[in-house]
Amino acid sequence: MSWKRPPPRPAKQIGGSAPAREPVRARMTERADVVSVTTLDGVEIPCRQRDPIVTRGNRIRASARGKECQVRYVGICSHDPTRTIWSHARWGAQLGEGGRGMGTKADDLAGAYACTACDAAFDQMTNAADYTREALDLDWLLGHLRSLGILQRDGIL
Repeated sequence: MSWKRPPPRPAKQIGGSAPAREPVRARMTERADVVSVTTLDGVEIPCRQRDPIVTRGNRIRASARGKECQVRYVGICSHDPTRTIWSHARWGAQLGEGGRGMGTKADDLAGAYACTACDAAFDQMTNAADYTREALDLDWLLGHLRSLGILQRDGIL
């Protein structure tokens, strides 16, 4: 006895033959917060545009632009504010909530202002032959504490 897949069911139609869904095109009207959605048969439906979602994490990551690196690994740091990012902690996954793992990042509060060179040294030990993992972690934690103070001073936290 072999199992056969049943044939697909036909699509349910309510009230006779249902018209096919029309593709929609959006165009802006005079008001910036209203979008007029027009179907191909010419029917215009006004609707409001969604506001962009602004979260604490977005504000923290955006605040890194132009800031000084707070991790400051000796011999590694570029000291270039144009290359500063919000570096996420790499040990959050072992600590539980909001940790990092495959394709995830630690919570934005577990971060520090770091130049890309310091972040690479922290994440992958790139150009960090003179450092132990413990020394990298300690300097990163000091940068994390300095960064939290800056976030508090700037009113982001």
